[in-house]
Amino acid sequence: MKIKSLNILNDGLEESVAERIWEQTEANANYQFNKSHSVEYSIISMWCAYIRVHYPAEYFAASLSVVDTEDKLTGLVKDARECGIEILPPDINYSADRYKIKSNTEILAPFNAVKGISETIAKAIVKLREKNRAWKVVRYKKSRKTGETTPVYGPDGSVPPKKRFDSFDEFEKAASQPNSKVNKTIVENLRAIGAFASIEPSEPSAKDLSRRKDQMRLLPGLIIDSVKADRYTDTSEPFLRASLVEHMRDCKQCNGCDLAGQVHPDIRLGKKMRFMVVSDCPTWEEEKKGKLLEGESAQYVKAAIKENELAVADGYYTTLVKAKKQDKFLTTGQINGCSPHLAKEIELLKPPVIVALGSQSIRYLLPDVKVSPSDLVGMTFYNPKLDATIVCGLNPQQCHFDPTKLEGLVKAFKEVADIIS
Repeated sequence: MKIKSLNILNDGLEESVAERIWEQTEANANYQFNKSHSVEYSIISMWCAYIRVHYPAEYFAASLSVVDTEDKLTGLVKDARECGIEILPPDINYSADRYKIKSNTEILAPFNAVKGISETIAKAIVKLREKNRAWKVVRYKKSRKTGETTPVYGPDGSVPPKKRFDSFDEFEKAASQPNSKVNKTIVENLRAIGAFASIEPSEPSAKDLSRRKDQMRLLPGLIIDSVKADRYTDTSEPFLRASLVEHMRDCKQCNGCDLAGQVHPDIRLGKKMRFMVVSDCPTWEEEKKGKLLEGESAQYVKAAIKENELAVADGYYTTLVKAKKQDKFLTTGQINGCSPHLAKEIELLKPPVIVALGSQSIRYLLPDVKVSPSDLVGMTFYNPKLDATIVCGLNPQQCHFDPTKLEGLVKAFKEVADIIS
């Protein structure tokens, strides 16, 4: 039946009372379920809890298959580890286009977990494996430039398929066949993450630390172990020191935003920089002192560093915006005006680890991560462009209002200690 008109009831109810009832009803709609809906959720929750306890490998393999963001994937991988289950990179002879259980404690990632490999290509790789057999020379190809001849291989139809690859050379030949859908970039990426390690004894294991950078780059969300720092920066080197002094002079004279003319506190650094700490902007105490790492907020940072047996002098302390904010929030103009200075510092120092202490510094250093910065505390992300691991922390000023927040700072610097150990 089509509603043709709405008429106000003349039942004596005051308009203010009617509006209050409607507002309460509308608010309830945000969290109330009808009974049947609640029962369904409860039953599904019980099923999931039972499967997670009694069949953890199956539970995580299924859950990993349906998540749609890198951040949720990372959380699941961490949960799996807490249950004693490791998520492994794809293996050329065992992986497919979905997560596969290798054992009660190991799950193999699918080929399409690798950046640049779609589900269609993953199925094509499986098809190549299923059809793989011995190879033979079918013809020779002559180069027009050099006159040299090279063999062209094809599958030996006289023998049945092996349904596996016994060497990287076999896979390369299969991938080079017409219509294989597997190009050279895909082959290189698979090799970089260790997909052929089980059939190439000369290559490092897929779990080898030397593969960590490539795996974090090509398997987004699946690698939760940090890339170990392989360097430090000698900030006492004369040319670098002079460059930093010149850079700070440029910062103080900058007129790129409405904070021009305000106090731009000096950076703090020791002789050997092993990690960089980036806050959103200076505090009022740092503005008053004219240098960073001063005042109550700095004491929380120092406490978190020392709690993890790190040296405060091993850090380089800077900010995203170089002067104290005038209002409650930093403006886009202030961030855009100051961020090139931070980019220059990173370029000069090449830090292996960058600790982001604040929501704006996290967003600047991790523009592709869409999760709220408060949910990222203690998490690490490898940035291949910077060749640095970004460690997410929180604004140390929060510790003044909520002392329990210090745990988040300690957690962040615990990751730093692990990376540079």
